[in-house]
Amino acid sequence: MTELGDFLAKGDKLTVHGMQRLQHRLLQAFLLVGCRWLHIIWQMLGLAVASDQLSHFQNAGPIPSEPT
Repeated sequence: MTELGDFLAKGDKLTVHGMQRLQHRLLQAFLLVGCRWLHIIWQMLGLAVASDQLSHFQNAGPIPSEPT
């Protein structure tokens, strides 16, 4: 993000190389945040499924014994 800081401090144009580096860093940050949120959502879905399965087994009642 130093390119943006330099740009704002000096008031002159960003170079093409500086702009590409800035875009690359912004893309990296976006992907990192996106992957983190996907991971959190994935964990929450996993916990919800596990909780649903657990409540299903708890509500099933006793296992009927086989007739002898």
